[in-house]
Amino acid sequence: MAEYVSVNLKKTLVERIERFMKEHPEYGFKDVNDFLEDAVNNSLRRIRRILYFYLLVLVSISLILAYLILR
Repeated sequence: MAEYVSVNLKKTLVERIERFMKEHPEYGFKDVNDFLEDAVNNSLRRIRRILYFYLLVLVSISLILAYLILR
């Protein structure tokens, strides 16, 4: 069974989420918690992709510098 914690959000943000869910039932969110879980997971995936991209850039720069120094 999943363990849950409480999070405080501004009332206006929760109202915006509820309005979005009402206007867009096609996304299938059951409640605000379901929406927030999806939003946080998507944000974490996006951040991981950005960090991975920066890692690739740093490795590429390192390889280019090593080539230029050692040639």
